[in-house]
Amino acid sequence: ELDRAAVVSEGDCGPDVVRVGSLVAYNDGLGEGVRTVRLVWPHEADLSRNRISVLSLIGAALLGMRPGQAIDWPSPMGGFRVLTVMSVDNGTQEPAA
Repeated sequence: ELDRAAVVSEGDCGPDVVRVGSLVAYNDGLGEGVRTVRLVWPHEADLSRNRISVLSLIGAALLGMRPGQAIDWPSPMGGFRVLTVMSVDNGTQEPAA
């Protein structure tokens, strides 16, 4: 993920770009519909509350993406799936820790 990363200031980041604190709806290609999660720092992660760490496989893959973008994602079960961002909400961010 670091190969595709670019560090930008908050002001240079579009309102629909996934970042820490974003509420993201995505489809992971399993046919189970859309899942909505909030990307958080590792110490704030809580799967029971749909809060995933930016350092998890999915969290790292989602960072920097916009709605409609897709990426081949290495599944923990083996192989690859296509992870597609459906929507991004940065207007309801919780305060960063």
